[in-house]
Amino acid sequence: EFPYYMSHPSKIIALWEGGYTFYGALAGAMGFMYLYCKIVRIPFLQFSDIASPGTALGLFIGRTGCFFAGCCWGRPSSLPWAVTFSNPNAFTDNHAVAVHPTQLYEAFGGLLIFLYLERRFKSRRFAGQITFNGLIAYAILRFVIEFFRGDDYRGFVFGGFLSYSQLISLALIPLIFSAIIIYSKDTNRF
Repeated sequence: EFPYYMSHPSKIIALWEGGYTFYGALAGAMGFMYLYCKIVRIPFLQFSDIASPGTALGLFIGRTGCFFAGCCWGRPSSLPWAVTFSNPNAFTDNHAVAVHPTQLYEAFGGLLIFLYLERRFKSRRFAGQITFNGLIAYAILRFVIEFFRGDDYRGFVFGGFLSYSQLISLALIPLIFSAIIIYSKDTNRF
């Protein structure tokens, strides 16, 4: 909604009104991390490899917080582990419907990504390998979880077929695989 934000620039930083996503936070953090690495002359991909497992652990912690807040809720579900956010302060649209605990699905996925990246770190062959593995793992995780999400205000494309996050995931995967091919050939980047 570019025209709206151009007319109301203060809304861009209105954190209290929501609208921020993990992908947006990740892009912003990586951009600032890149600038920091350039300023202090640290190799960006080595630095991001070190930060990637912690980022996945942060995803686990953050999505657990989403569960406690009742945001990022799932579609209605009758599964035994479906949850109802009955607290009137929860961010969900409907406080009486049992839904998929998508926050916990993503939190668990973030924990698995953390464990995977930590294990892979010791055997990495090129700078960026851990970062790229983490980004691919997250893109796949997010693409799948989006099918279970029920907070439809996030926005959709292609007539509601895919969410914005799924579109970003689909765009990231071939880009990251390309980066893996390019950077894996140059093991001198350590």
